[in-house]
Amino acid sequence: LSRGFGHPTKLRGMCPLGLVVKNMVDIISGIQMIVGLALFFASGYLLSLIFFRKNEADAIERAVYSVTFSLTIPPLILFFINFLLRIPINTITVFVVYLLVCGASYFYHMQYGEGKHKS
Repeated sequence: LSRGFGHPTKLRGMCPLGLVVKNMVDIISGIQMIVGLALFFASGYLLSLIFFRKNEADAIERAVYSVTFSLTIPPLILFFINFLLRIPINTITVFVVYLLVCGASYFYHMQYGEGKHKS
């Protein structure tokens, strides 16, 4: 019978399907974190390519600029999108904004590449 452990038909641990679902959620969360970090650093690096030519900044300066641009420009865009357009800030909007910043920075760098920067 029960002996103080709840209903006698209830499993003590999780059922196998529950373990599979939990593992899938953990895997998806890990993939989301990896993609998010990649977009975070890629957006900053691509923005730093717009502001500085490749030979103007060494690796440490480029890394500092990348993190600085990633921490400032996309969040400002998110703030203005939320404030002016009343679009809520959630995972999808953050992903889309960082993806658009990466895409716009990449295409700008391709259009006005190394020798075409305004000095």
